[in-house]
Amino acid sequence: MLKLYLLGRPYVEVDGAEIHLSRRKNLALLAYLALAAEPRRREELTALLWPELDAHHAQTALRRDLWVLRNSVGKDALLVTHEAVG
Repeated sequence: MLKLYLLGRPYVEVDGAEIHLSRRKNLALLAYLALAAEPRRREELTALLWPELDAHHAQTALRRDLWVLRNSVGKDALLVTHEAVG
């Protein structure tokens, strides 16, 4: 079971064990998706998290961070499609 703690020091637990995410943006992305009512478009996520990057590099950063999250918290924790993430 995935648990996300956002009060105090934010952290993630999977099956009772704390998971270390190496980048703050990984945790920010996971928190944003967890609090969203529905899947978010990839363009929205890249504009929010990587506004300083051009579209190509922002998409690359999103793919990298989604890979990290799916490998850290489990592939079933996130719904990832070509257009949206939830």
